[in-house]
Amino acid sequence: MTWLIDTRKQCLVPATANLPYVALSYVWGQTAMLKTERANLSNHQEDGAFNRLRAMIPTTIRDAIDLVPLIGERYLWVDSLCIVQDEEDSKHTQLRDMARIYENAVLTIVAADGMDADYGLRGIRNVSQPRQMQPELKLASNVTVRAPQNLPLEHTTWARRGWTSQELHFSHRRLTFIDGSVRWVCASGLHFEDEEVASRNGRYNHRPFNTLLLGLDNVCRARLVVSKLPNLYQLQRDIEAYNQRLFTYDEDVLPGFEGTLSIYSQSQFPRGFIHGMPISFLDPALLWHTSTSAPFVELRQSTDPSWECAPRWAWAGWKGAVFWDWEDIIYYTSFYSRHCGKQIIPILTWKLRTSPNSTPVTIPFQNE
Repeated sequence: MTWLIDTRKQCLVPATANLPYVALSYVWGQTAMLKTERANLSNHQEDGAFNRLRAMIPTTIRDAIDLVPLIGERYLWVDSLCIVQDEEDSKHTQLRDMARIYENAVLTIVAADGMDADYGLRGIRNVSQPRQMQPELKLASNVTVRAPQNLPLEHTTWARRGWTSQELHFSHRRLTFIDGSVRWVCASGLHFEDEEVASRNGRYNHRPFNTLLLGLDNVCRARLVVSKLPNLYQLQRDIEAYNQRLFTYDEDVLPGFEGTLSIYSQSQFPRGFIHGMPISFLDPALLWHTSTSAPFVELRQSTDPSWECAPRWAWAGWKGAVFWDWEDIIYYTSFYSRHCGKQIIPILTWKLRTSPNSTPVTIPFQNE
């Protein structure tokens, strides 16, 4: 079952179809926090539960609970409180569905400031702690200027965490607290609290439009119109950026990327993926490598015996940036044979074992 926080009743309620909600994206860090578990689930469903437990809730989550009614919404989804943390099967299922959770939210509040969940959403009047804005310079009685808050999102702790990748890609709308200011991002444009910027139509004041598109393209990738032909270059860019993010648990790498891979499966790679590798291009996908100018990537190690990391032959089995030399390969596959009249015919058949002593099973649809 999926739960939501009813910010009016200050408790958990069951989520129902078509019930609008806001999602919170934040960094846990090392902050001790209240979590929903089987032992306290019934208590968290009592009216006023989170008011009584307010001192145990991290500042960022408290601020989000108080902010949601101010923006005209009632329900909030927060992973630590809306996922029952010690129901392993249910928890794992919901973690795999995180992309869908953020895609279906009417708005995602992004807490990009700070190193952990206790930093808060600063600057909300009568709700949160004050923020530190750039000083104002008064040039005349009616002319005041202030230096813009220019911290790039990718330089924040939030942007370096692994799970926030799909929260970034799948949210339709983002209200981002960053660098002491607030930014709004949706499919129509970007709006900075302290600076007039471009909209989707290309009109702008201070910022070049091409830099804004980098932000716009990250708004709900699931809704973008994509080519039906496999885009290996875009897939490589997504994997390269994602695999350099940080995870507390290495076994979370593939579950944290499943939402992005589902986009490609639906539109460009109907045969799907195996351990993050496109089955239709399995031969060239196995030829991944690291940058020659950097040390070799580090092997991922599972911290939980019940969960395993990806195998060593897959990119997801290693930490760090990985690359492919796909410039020529993609033009000679069966996907493109009708366009260029050439085709590569694989001479190897790849098989998998479920355990070291099990019978090898052929991977279906490989290189098709």
